[in-house]
Amino acid sequence: MVIKKEYIGKYATPLGEVQYYLIQQDIKYGIELLEITNSNYVSTIEWVSENKDDTLALTKLLCMQGALPIHLAELIDDYGA
Repeated sequence: MVIKKEYIGKYATPLGEVQYYLIQQDIKYGIELLEITNSNYVSTIEWVSENKDDTLALTKLLCMQGALPIHLAELIDDYGA
């Protein structure tokens, strides 16, 4: 099982930064958020869709708005509603 990971961008926070990635496994696409603060790393992966364009657009939107890993699952649920 190979997971491809494409860097989309980063967002600066008061405590560090969040990096945003589009991930792909077979025909499924997802989003990974990597929060880096004071030498602590938090990474979250959520599988979103089989549509790359939709998942990429959501990843870019999350990056522009500075979404944090703790909110990723809820934001994806709201996006799909």
